[in-house]
Amino acid sequence: MFCSASLPPFRNSAVRPGTILFQSKCAKKAKNATAKSNLPQVIWNKKVPDTALEKFRKHIEEKYKTRLESYLDFHKWSIKNFANFWEEIWHHLEMVSSNPYDQVYRKTGDGFLECEWFPGAKFNFAENLMRIRDDRVAIIYA
Repeated sequence: MFCSASLPPFRNSAVRPGTILFQSKCAKKAKNATAKSNLPQVIWNKKVPDTALEKFRKHIEEKYKTRLESYLDFHKWSIKNFANFWEEIWHHLEMVSSNPYDQVYRKTGDGFLECEWFPGAKFNFAENLMRIRDDRVAIIYA
């Protein structure tokens, strides 16, 4: 029997951020397999309160008086409230700019991607990426 393991290609709204799911794909199914046994098995579900994402999620919950129970809830909120979301990202990242932005976005067409983001702002990507010069780890590649 050949088996492989992978992360599932979907997100479960009941799963909190930081959960790792395990899904086994076997070429030969067990005799007593049920539909329930085909669901991904949770192998790790530790809430890490000190992550940047968790701190940001808590900030959004407090400021906007909402409850974001899962990563999917957070994602849905970010789409429904995308101007607020991206403004909060700007402030959360402490963006450095020589000119402030006039508004979060300005529509330039019909689609979501047809927008000018943070019009009026003048900033340097390299300055914002490299402004913290200390001994902290910048990127972890695993």
